[in-house]
Amino acid sequence: MARGLPILGTATVFYTGDFLEQNPYDDWAVSLREEARAACVAALRLLARHAADPDAAVTHLLRILETDRYDEQAHLGLVHGLADSGRHGEAHRHYLNYRRAMDDLGVEPAPFPGRAATINPR
Repeated sequence: MARGLPILGTATVFYTGDFLEQNPYDDWAVSLREEARAACVAALRLLARHAADPDAAVTHLLRILETDRYDEQAHLGLVHGLADSGRHGEAHRHYLNYRRAMDDLGVEPAPFPGRAATINPR
C-alpha cells in the first residue's frame, strides 16, 4: 500500500476538475464525469487516511471538500484531525462549515469532537 501512495498522489494532481465541466449537459459524459470524480475522491480519502502528518491529511480532505462540499466523512475527518493536533480554532471554523452543509441537506450533524461536544457552536 505504501508504495502505491505516491502514485495516487500524482494521479490526484492531474484531476483539475470535472470531465467536460464546460458542457455539463452532455448526457454521454455524465457517467465518465461521475466516475472520474469518485476515483479522485477515493484516492484523496486514502491519501488522507495514510498521510504522514496532519497537514498533509488536511490538504487531502480540503481537496475532497472542494469537489463535494457535502462530503460528511471529509468534514468530520478534517475537524477531528485539526482538533487532535491542537488546532482548535481551525477545527471550530471547519465544524461550522460542516454544520451549514448538513443544514442545507436537512441532516443532523454529528457533535463536535471531544469535551467541546456539549457546546452549541451555532
